[in-house]
Amino acid sequence: MGDERGRPLLHEHKTCGKLFDPVMVCSECGEVLHAKQVHVHGGPGRKEAVG
Repeated sequence: MGDERGRPLLHEHKTCGKLFDPVMVCSECGEVLHAKQVHVHGGPGRKEAVG
């Protein structure tokens, strides 16, 4: 997320005041997700393609 100078942005949790690394986790199993592990499907609210 950064180079030898460090991270370009730091995230601070307002409640506890600590810096943290944002991570995405599965809402079903709690496992940390990586982009290559995610596949997106159209859902029931998806609009049909025009044309």
